[in-house]
Amino acid sequence: MPHDFFNEIAAMRSAWKLYSNYLATVLPIDDQRHDLASEVTVRLEQMEICMRLIQERMTPITSDPALLAKTFAYIESNGPRLIAGEISEEQYFASMPTEEREPGVLSTAFSHIRLFTESFYNVAWRIREIFNSPPPRKMPGLTKINSVSIRVVRNHLIQHPEQANHKRPFRQEMLIMDDGPSLKSSAVLLKRGRATADIDSVDKGLFVNASTFVAELQASVARALASQG
Repeated sequence: MPHDFFNEIAAMRSAWKLYSNYLATVLPIDDQRHDLASEVTVRLEQMEICMRLIQERMTPITSDPALLAKTFAYIESNGPRLIAGEISEEQYFASMPTEEREPGVLSTAFSHIRLFTESFYNVAWRIREIFNSPPPRKMPGLTKINSVSIRVVRNHLIQHPEQANHKRPFRQEMLIMDDGPSLKSSAVLLKRGRATADIDSVDKGLFVNASTFVAELQASVARALASQG
């Protein structure tokens, strides 16, 4: 579960508030960068909302460790069959090990998690664009952020899969792992009781990618504030 992320995003929002207050002292009142700073505030909140919704939808999937182990074994066995077209997505989810639930609960949870995960990456990308804006929109003191994992997942797996140099870039599989949802992954690595994306997966997991991204944001803002004395 992404408990660490919520602490990280709270710290980032506090740092951004300090930075926004700093902008009020150095920019004219009608400067468009005040609006961009406000947008970052909104986008940070949206990232947290996406993550909380993902956490909520993961509960039916991850609440039982024994069931989760069976589920991973099922994915390892039947994921390749789904990719090969031997079974439909409906058949895949219908046969997945589950607790006693209403029909469709598991497939609905997966659909919601995929939606909120993709939304997270698109929101994060917008923040990246603001941090990396050229003049005259360049934010004072902020250094550019690279955010490789956000860029690769957003560009190669969500927005422009036709341009990605990956096998089957249009597939819609997703895994739920200890490191979070992994888009377009169908193979899981089980090691020491943890489930992670296998070595060939483009997406190593939302929780890992999100924490790395927020750490980059925090570092950029910290440098900007430090440079002002």
